[in-house]
Amino acid sequence: MKWIILLITLVSGFVRGTYCNAQSYHTKSITSEDGLSQSYITSFFEDSRGFIWIGTLYGLNRYDGYEIKSYVPNHLDSWSLHATIITQIEEDAQGLLWLGTDKGIVLFNPHSEKFILLSKLIPDAPTGFVYDILTYHSTNHTNDIWCIGVDNGSNSLYTLRYDATLVQY
Repeated sequence: MKWIILLITLVSGFVRGTYCNAQSYHTKSITSEDGLSQSYITSFFEDSRGFIWIGTLYGLNRYDGYEIKSYVPNHLDSWSLHATIITQIEEDAQGLLWLGTDKGIVLFNPHSEKFILLSKLIPDAPTGFVYDILTYHSTNHTNDIWCIGVDNGSNSLYTLRYDATLVQY
């Protein structure tokens, strides 16, 4: 009998606590009809300024809470996105976005809205699919970028240091 009373007390306290602490959330669906470059989402990231960045099978999208701005490949513009599939999005300490793509790592400056393929700056940078990017903000300001990608058919781990050296493991 004591166990039943204890169980009822615990359950009623849990339900009451859950009800009192409940928060309401507002959600909104975003589709290609709203301006998304493609409906299959491959990556999702919120930057330090509060923008939501959405990677798809056809480009990068920025959502500000009201509207979507799409960045899709345009091979006639040298500063546009030249990759199709966005697999990963990260931000470094300077506010640059690092994109893992089907063409390697792409850097995007959201202030100037210019893209550059990292392999154009560093010849040994991966040029195949990049599956993951990690930004590391250290106290000694080295701010290394780690990435896992496929280059020449094999998986590799890379570290890109801010002195522009690339280490492949």
